[in-house]
Amino acid sequence: MPISKRIATWFLVVSSLCVGGAVSAQSVDYEFGYAARETRPTTDNDLIYLNTGLTWQDEQGGARVEIFTGVRNEDFNGQFPAQLGLDYLRYQNRNGFQTGFGARANWSEDIATTAELFAGLQTFGAETSWRGLIGAQQTFGTVPGRSESGVFGVAEFSWYVSDEWALRTGVQSDTDGTLVAIGSEWGLGEQGFSLLAEFAMAPDTYRGLSSHDNLTVAVRYTPGRGSLMDRDRRNADRLSHRYLAVQ
Repeated sequence: MPISKRIATWFLVVSSLCVGGAVSAQSVDYEFGYAARETRPTTDNDLIYLNTGLTWQDEQGGARVEIFTGVRNEDFNGQFPAQLGLDYLRYQNRNGFQTGFGARANWSEDIATTAELFAGLQTFGAETSWRGLIGAQQTFGTVPGRSESGVFGVAEFSWYVSDEWALRTGVQSDTDGTLVAIGSEWGLGEQGFSLLAEFAMAPDTYRGLSSHDNLTVAVRYTPGRGSLMDRDRRNADRLSHRYLAVQ
């Protein structure tokens, strides 16, 4: 099937899932972005993506499903291999702590399918938050520079300069190397929009390259009133975040 028909089919499926889920989900959020990822010998590797998150909540916590759709941009030369993914997260809130566990799967039209199992912890202060994530990853096929299986961990600190402005720094280590990251997100008032930028780079070899970096810029939209800080703590979107996916 041609890639255009594949994407059209996936769009219809994802749209129906989102519309159906939005009826019962307590909140829906969207993130549209571009990731300028390290060019490899066989791929330019940039990514255009849309994440759609559905969150269900109760007094103790909730559950979150995130649908990932995107295409990899091969140097604007007309090649845009499709990407599709699904995350599931179950989380609980206890005395300023948020804990969770879940699974993630990503499929690429021309590379491979990958899967992850993970567990995470966040703590919330008046103006700060700390986050930790650990897990195991598996590739079903060849992903350039990746080991077939391995483990990963993420540690992150966020400082809310104001209710609408967050600065973040962190580190991600996995079987194939280490990345350090900085980022910022600006809320655009109580309408639910925000702009984010995140840069991750390897201080040493990562995925077989002597240098590796990733710059992501995106627009997020979380309908409903409340500040950026309120939204971050309400839908657990950050809890399972990686600076660079397996693919």
